[in-house]
Amino acid sequence: MTPRLPRLAAALLAAVVAPATACAQNATFTGIGFLNQESRGSWVYGLSADGSTPVGDSRYSDGLGGFQAMRWRAETGIEGLGLLSDTARNSTAFGASTNGGVIVGAGNSDPGWQAFRWTESGGMVGLGDLPGGDFWSQAKAVSGDGSIVVGSSRGGGASNGLAEAFRWTEQTGMVGLGFLPGGSYKSSSASGISDDGKVIVGGSNSAEGGRAFRWSEETGMVSLGTLPDGFGSGATAISPNGHFVVGQSAVKESNGNFTRAFIWSEDAGMTALPNLPVDYLGLVSRVADVADDGTAVGSTDVVYHDYSGRTYATVWLAGKEAVTIEALLLDYGIDVLAMGWQLEFAYGVSADGRTIAGHGLSPNGFYEGWIAHIPIPTPHSLAIFALAVVFGPRRSR
Repeated sequence: MTPRLPRLAAALLAAVVAPATACAQNATFTGIGFLNQESRGSWVYGLSADGSTPVGDSRYSDGLGGFQAMRWRAETGIEGLGLLSDTARNSTAFGASTNGGVIVGAGNSDPGWQAFRWTESGGMVGLGDLPGGDFWSQAKAVSGDGSIVVGSSRGGGASNGLAEAFRWTEQTGMVGLGFLPGGSYKSSSASGISDDGKVIVGGSNSAEGGRAFRWSEETGMVSLGTLPDGFGSGATAISPNGHFVVGQSAVKESNGNFTRAFIWSEDAGMTALPNLPVDYLGLVSRVADVADDGTAVGSTDVVYHDYSGRTYATVWLAGKEAVTIEALLLDYGIDVLAMGWQLEFAYGVSADGRTIAGHGLSPNGFYEGWIAHIPIPTPHSLAIFALAVVFGPRRSR
């Protein structure tokens, strides 16, 4: 089992048998469980805008260690979404429509790794790929009504072995979005879409190097630049209302090159999201999703001066500080560390910024998805950031 803070040792036995849901001051925290109790593991990679439906994947009982796309809802718990063919072993979900009724991702299929769109009535349906090159496609996000899917696919105009961002509808099929101008090779990917489907974000190679982009039918693909002293960037998500874009930028700092989370708006341009208030030797921040008010979620890798470190699931409250989600929950009386959890990654936030989902190490030592509901933002006690434990194990397959 991964080392925990000393204060957890006495509580560990109780934590193993504690209920998966904790409630305090109208906030809740829930572990989503597993598709297979014999081979445990679940990972959350997205959340519907209404906050009802985390999506991702989980180990399932095929006897071969495969992973199946899943969703979770409070009424039904965790549900497997299936596979693209009878011979397939793996599928994973990355995005969901506003109400969670349409889910997109990718999985093994007879032609190769393939983007899919899942609905309750139609199940999992492959979306094909762009013509040319090896068969490969992956869907990362879907519009609010579930009608427009975005992702990337090999072929199209991409350089050999690389991918091009795509937009899919039932009427048009998969259509490439192109690339930013210039560059020694052609490569792009789409990772987010606004609720109305009019704006798509992602990353593309360009004459200046890798750059985050914002695409619309009116403007085409437009670079968002980098942070100051930056030499690369990529966008990971756009708020449902289309106002905010988030992602990462590689920057040069006095002690080396690091990845920093950013937020972009048409009014303010690209600005760095604040770092966790810790005394660090090295720090890398990544942002995965953003709410309509600019509240963003992701993760932060911290290396302390004694070379110990940890990965923290992180929330950047709109216009305020960065705080670990463990700290945010503690403000509401939910001590996930004492329960035996170690929250490492946040991948989804609802449109109103009140629900967050991700995955981390659960009391039994397995990675498990989780969902947390926070009623309102509160001031935060930053003293609890004096945490120093070794990095937990990364997911391995």
